[in-house]
Amino acid sequence: MGAALALLELYVLSGISMAMEADEWEVQNISEHSEEETGQIIITDMGMLPAKRLSVIDIYYENPVNSYQELKVPSLYIRQRGYYFIVDTYHDQVLYTQNPNKPVKDWQVMAGGMNRPHAIAGNGEVWLVVDTDNNRVLVFERMNGRFENTQCFEQIGIRPHDIKYDDETDSFFVWSSMTGEMYILKRDSVSGLMCIQEVRKICELDNYYIRSFTMMGDMILFVSGTNGYMLLVDKNSFKVLQRYPVSDEIAGMACVKVIADSFYITVACDLYGRQEGAVFIRTNDLCGLCEGDYENLSVEYGLQGIPYYIEQIDDCYYMTNHGTSMSVFRFQETYNGLSRPEVVY
Repeated sequence: MGAALALLELYVLSGISMAMEADEWEVQNISEHSEEETGQIIITDMGMLPAKRLSVIDIYYENPVNSYQELKVPSLYIRQRGYYFIVDTYHDQVLYTQNPNKPVKDWQVMAGGMNRPHAIAGNGEVWLVVDTDNNRVLVFERMNGRFENTQCFEQIGIRPHDIKYDDETDSFFVWSSMTGEMYILKRDSVSGLMCIQEVRKICELDNYYIRSFTMMGDMILFVSGTNGYMLLVDKNSFKVLQRYPVSDEIAGMACVKVIADSFYITVACDLYGRQEGAVFIRTNDLCGLCEGDYENLSVEYGLQGIPYYIEQIDDCYYMTNHGTSMSVFRFQETYNGLSRPEVVY
């Protein structure tokens, strides 16, 4: 993360004028929330509330092979603990393989029957999928030659949209995209069940659509959504450290990825949900986003469609894409940024 993370820390520590401007902007534009709610954080101790254990057939068999020739609106391409996964969102399934050179029709189906899943994260013992439009998190374990859905969390906020595993705390962070809630999930060492340890709510994000978050050391950076600004918080306390207003044209962000000294941001739509302006952008300074101070990489690279989540695998970055036959792009990091994209799927 390098210089980009250092720049954020500088803003937080120095309290420079942009922080005051962001606060003033927020009071003027968040009409749905009272001043008392703005900046309020509610942390609820859930007492290690366990997931529902599901029945497992103790018979050896493999997960089925994908029945589709192509992907349909994939949201995430990622490698987790030796397996490659594609969250094939509009086919309502998650695919996996250990050989990423296979065509997608030869990947195996980790699970189907979901409703618009968006993300997956794993720690080598369990893999968790956010089953977005069912408001669930599904827990998978590797057993009997397959990935088996062994546990389930129901009623995880509204449209849980993103999930990350945090090595430092040995926890999964699950983001409810419509309620401003982060669910902290940990595994009980005795029962083996995943449990909800805490729910941390950022009140000012309630009732806004915020698609994802990025973990940056001791901080978490939330993309802008229908609120119109990015939000930086402390990872442990969720105290708001900084707000970064953005222009209406790029408010509907999908993802932010920190690479070297730059922030790479995918924009799925504008503030009003219009996708015509979907764009892939880069900036070195989040404070300039409200003034349109960023590079348009979609124009530079000749990209079409709607860019979505970005993940790093070794020295490459993989970006999913909607609305065209080019579903996954691969970039390599160079001395001055990212290389021209290569179509993977």
